[in-house]
Amino acid sequence: GLQRAASVLARGPRRRIDVGRATFLDFHGEPATRWFLNAAEVGVGAMVVDAINHASRRLQGPPAFWWAILTTMFRHRPSLASVVTDRSPPLRLLLSNAWVANGRYSGGGIRSAPRAAVDDGLLDVVVVEHGSVWRRIAGLLKLRSGAFVQMPEVVYRQAARVEFTAQTPLPIEIDGDAVGTTPATFEVVPSRLAVVAPGAA
Repeated sequence: GLQRAASVLARGPRRRIDVGRATFLDFHGEPATRWFLNAAEVGVGAMVVDAINHASRRLQGPPAFWWAILTTMFRHRPSLASVVTDRSPPLRLLLSNAWVANGRYSGGGIRSAPRAAVDDGLLDVVVVEHGSVWRRIAGLLKLRSGAFVQMPEVVYRQAARVEFTAQTPLPIEIDGDAVGTTPATFEVVPSRLAVVAPGAA
């Protein structure tokens, strides 16, 4: 019960995990900074989050999430974007969505960054190039398993820092909140947070 949980919190072994720091433009066009524990998204995923947060309460949970994905997918206008991981040459592409992940999973149980670890000192950057409707639907069917990362439209990198710029500003969400737009920079801050290791007494 509650007493056991309190005792775990008080005496449980700690481990240190990384956190992310995002710098972007807020909805007033002003520079802003936010920390994140799990993941940020640039592109259509941020529109999905916004749609869920403003959805009617008739649909809840996973059905609301997948409905938001389907309706947003056809409204999203991709933008020509440049992605620089650490000091790599810019990756230029028509960007559908990108995850900048500390953890492996994001909203709706999507396995968005299958190789991510919260304590490896790196962010996993999963960039999806805009494709035909049929390619996008094929990608949707592979989201939950994480198999979508093997598709030719996907570039998967690990980096301590990633920068996004786009011809038309792209929306950004951080840990489930729509927060602003590109240009944006995401950096890892290694071992920043101490957490109680799960399963320990």
